[in-house]
Amino acid sequence: MAKKENQHARDDNEVEDEEEKQIIDSCSSDDDSSDSESESECMESANRDEELLEDAFVAEQAAYLGMSEESVKEMWRMMPMETKQKLAGKWTVLKAKEVEIALEKAALIRRIIILLFGSIDP
Repeated sequence: MAKKENQHARDDNEVEDEEEKQIIDSCSSDDDSSDSESESECMESANRDEELLEDAFVAEQAAYLGMSEESVKEMWRMMPMETKQKLAGKWTVLKAKEVEIALEKAALIRRIIILLFGSIDP
């Protein structure tokens, strides 16, 4: 049983790593077809993702670690850009999954309501 769980965890990690790689690669593509505007937009998006990661992550971790938010932000700023980009990519994937799960929950609730009210005779 533990072997199956480990296999599923490994599969999930491989999927996450692939999704993360696609996000990071989308900004570093060397296509001749990509213009400076799309690269600029991609970098702006990556910067926004990094800022979101920093804001959400830092606020939560600062409280958890008992450190000031500013000292944690300073440590984050000193982290290598490649590492921050990987983490920002993972953050983006997690946020997308979060939205997807919320939509699935809403659809399930809607289905339950339809079933409940469908069984009531007026």
